[in-house]
Amino acid sequence: MDETLDKLGEIIAGALPGSITSRSVANGELTIHAVAGDIVKLATFLRDDERCQFLSLRVRPGPRGACARARAIFPIRNMR
Repeated sequence: MDETLDKLGEIIAGALPGSITSRSVANGELTIHAVAGDIVKLATFLRDDERCQFLSLRVRPGPRGACARARAIFPIRNMR
């Protein structure tokens, strides 16, 4: 499964150069870090690209504390 997720991460990063700042696979999950201003572009790609076809997006605030940057976590599920 990790190989499949890693390949998906490569597809996403390759399709959105400059938008994806990092990616990793751990515990059976793909984590994508993206430029905040490109979140809509990323979500649109994940929904519309035939290799992805993600359908569910939930938004929850990221961790608070000493970090001065605004963060959000977008768990997205592929229903295929």
